[in-house]
Amino acid sequence: MMGDMSSCVDHQSVTLFTEAFAGGDFEKADGLLTEMGKAVPGELLAAAGQVHLHFGRWREAAKLLGRIINPTPTDQLHRTFARNMGAMAEYRPALCERLAGATPEARFQIAATPSGRPTILYTPPVGPPTILSPDNDPLGAVETSLRKLATAFEKGQTIGVYGFGDGYLVAALALKAPQLTLTQQQAVHIIAAEAQHVRLALSMHDYTGPDGPIAQQRFHWWVGEDWAEQMRDAMLTEPQIPFPQMCITHGKQGDLIETQLVKVGEAISAPALAVQSQLDEYYRDLDAGELAAAFSEHPLRTPRALIITSRFTTVLQYAARDTVAALQSLGWSAHLLIEKRDDYQITGSAVQRAVSDLKPDMVFVIDHLRVEYPKVFPANLPWVCWIQDHLSNLTNRAAGASVTKRDFVLTPFAPLYAQRHGYPMRQCIPLGKLTRIPQRPETWASDGDDLAFVSHASQTPPAMVERMLDAAKHDPLGQKLIAAASERMIDLYERGQSLPTPLDVRLLLDETQRETGMFIPDPDTRHFVIDMLFTQLNNLLYRQQALTWFADAADEMGLSLALYGSGWRDHPRFGKYARGPIDYGQPLEEMTRKTKINLQIVPFFCLHQRLLDGLAAGGFFLVRSGPYDTVGPALLAFLADHLPEHVDSVEEARRLIDASQREALEQHLESAAVFAERGDPVGIVQSWRRAGWLKPHQPALPRFDEVSFDAPWCVRSHLARFIHDEGARRAIAEAQRQAVEQRLSYTTGMQRVTRQIGRLIESENR
Repeated sequence: MMGDMSSCVDHQSVTLFTEAFAGGDFEKADGLLTEMGKAVPGELLAAAGQVHLHFGRWREAAKLLGRIINPTPTDQLHRTFARNMGAMAEYRPALCERLAGATPEARFQIAATPSGRPTILYTPPVGPPTILSPDNDPLGAVETSLRKLATAFEKGQTIGVYGFGDGYLVAALALKAPQLTLTQQQAVHIIAAEAQHVRLALSMHDYTGPDGPIAQQRFHWWVGEDWAEQMRDAMLTEPQIPFPQMCITHGKQGDLIETQLVKVGEAISAPALAVQSQLDEYYRDLDAGELAAAFSEHPLRTPRALIITSRFTTVLQYAARDTVAALQSLGWSAHLLIEKRDDYQITGSAVQRAVSDLKPDMVFVIDHLRVEYPKVFPANLPWVCWIQDHLSNLTNRAAGASVTKRDFVLTPFAPLYAQRHGYPMRQCIPLGKLTRIPQRPETWASDGDDLAFVSHASQTPPAMVERMLDAAKHDPLGQKLIAAASERMIDLYERGQSLPTPLDVRLLLDETQRETGMFIPDPDTRHFVIDMLFTQLNNLLYRQQALTWFADAADEMGLSLALYGSGWRDHPRFGKYARGPIDYGQPLEEMTRKTKINLQIVPFFCLHQRLLDGLAAGGFFLVRSGPYDTVGPALLAFLADHLPEHVDSVEEARRLIDASQREALEQHLESAAVFAERGDPVGIVQSWRRAGWLKPHQPALPRFDEVSFDAPWCVRSHLARFIHDEGARRAIAEAQRQAVEQRLSYTTGMQRVTRQIGRLIESENR
């Protein structure tokens, strides 16, 4: 009896639900559905799913519709819509609510195409219906659109999809995320004036999942008749949202959107123009004496600094953060402007907002000049550019000519930038690499790998040559010379020789030009080729040559060698030592302390970033020594003994030197010819002294001769001495660490810089 009653009740519930659903009584149908619980019969799944859709229970609808064994096309459309709306509710709740409230309209209907792919048929109030797939070919239209956007993918430009079309392009863009710098993502704006249109597309395409356009933050959806107001308000609230740079338009709606977008841009720009006028007035009226006092040892008020950087850098963003911390320790109110998300950009509006809010006494940027931000920064606002890399935007005479009395350039190579690129020497302040003083444990054990090297210089030489040739593809003559010079360089290193300075590379290029009969007539182009050969191919060869010495010695002596950085696993010689990338900061510091012997290998002056940071962390290093490391200290010692401290050029040194020391000076200058491609050698070593890199009568680092090497036999000698003598390693590392912290900490460096800027501002009208 009980079994019959249960069967009768179940059948009755099915009947009542079916009648309620057919009659449009969704409240009653929903109540009966609740009574059924999870045991919804198969014949009711489609209707039950629609009831959940009616009440906006997207996940529940998707689950029930997904249980249908043989779904009809309508069932599939409902399930896809439910899945998309469930994702919208999770990632874009406001848009979900907007779409849920949009009543489906007959103007938008699903239609078939010859390929069998569905599309959307739009019937306007006046005129014939329109298929929203160009040429009635959805996939062909997507391929055409992607070809049009090729430049945007290559450059990472922000894309605008104006008008939703048939929805295929949105799906394709979600899957075609270009590989940009580090974690940077390409932003995409989806603009659709009619929510009903988007609703229908959500039935056709599954946009869910982590790679879909719903979950991906880089997709910005502006849907509805008020899309322009949505976009305007969002960009005024968050000025780092990038404006569309390249677009794809869909029909007349797309053309109308493009017209309205111009007005959005004007609305966004209007407040920025007003702010710019106010900022120009503020800095025009700012008293120079008051500004100079802000940089002094005892400022009358808290000085303010805006530091701008990018999250799409490796070392530079950390250098910017360390600069902020150093300035704050000196009493500054220092603020960092950086992209908040991977799809955001530091727009002109974002910069203006930051300057307006902070009213900084200086703007501090690494590797960029004021001229690169036209009409954004007031002329009287001090701009500080810390040159850490010899980049093309800095190494030209137009860049030098742009530097004004309120632009301050931090570099240890002021003579190079003054002589070759026309930078005003007055505006160049000596500053090289600096290091942050980390929190070190009181004690630690160096019980990790025997040897470790951290670098991204993992490409093979032929791969690097191909990269350089591609960069010079606009210059056939330059390509040929680069190819010929590269072949010589690789052969030279294979014979056990090296090119430790740019001068050596220049001489090799000169010889290549003579023997090939190909000459570069333009001096700037010639310098560009020399710099490319030195900083890219020679840097790689120089590091890997010394690394080979250590790898061979480690294999013979039974020592472990760890290579950190990207790409090493694929290197034919060094792949077996690869450990993958290591994060900057605490992970790198801990690894450095645990390693018995760290390696520093660069064809530059030895006080490079990795060595400074590693010594500050408590590590011990063996350092490949080049001419800069020995010639520079020797020349500085002679200058300190025989000439006034202000002497900054070879010409001045020759003019002021005592006759009894003239021959000795010339001997030092002959050795200092290694600086020829970096400027006046006297100016260079004096700049290094003022930057804290060198002190008269002292080596680059205490006990430097005990840890430096430049030959395989020296590598083996050092390994035999130090690998089992932790006491010797600790004593040398401690002496070198103290020297680095005293001379080259961020706090010390920023104190020198700010005081010098204050003195320069104070002396402007003298």
